[in-house]
Amino acid sequence: MRDPHLVAGTLNRQHDTARIAAEAAGFRGPLHQDARWNEYDHLALLARYAPPPDGERPLQGLLDHALAAWMKDPEPAGGGSWPAFAEGARAALAELPAALGRGRDAVVFTSAGPLAAVCGALLSLPDEGVVALNRVAVDASVTILVVGGSGTTS
Repeated sequence: MRDPHLVAGTLNRQHDTARIAAEAAGFRGPLHQDARWNEYDHLALLARYAPPPDGERPLQGLLDHALAAWMKDPEPAGGGSWPAFAEGARAALAELPAALGRGRDAVVFTSAGPLAAVCGALLSLPDEGVVALNRVAVDASVTILVVGGSGTTS
């Protein structure tokens, strides 16, 4: 990778990861910030949509339930909608090639939620598929997207 364009959300953990990875790889370019790559507030989602813990359902099950409920909520009280969140991540990706120029790479430091939103859209997944993808995307995972004349693919 030659002099990649570095982008991260505005969260501390995204910046820390970007700094460590860039240093290890010898990337010297500036780190650009874009809040559209930030993670959703999982604690707010759990508080708003998850059923009360009953000791039987693991945390991941509660998060899956909350995420699915958020996706179906047309007007969430006290927060942004899933469509707005997902569109923000997709727009951030769509705008990225303009910052690159021909033949230049980008490295984006993000989180599972934006990654699931982008990949879910590229794969035409239903909401349930995006929840499943969100469940298995882990910090420090690598997803390669290719942007070319025929569009963006994963």
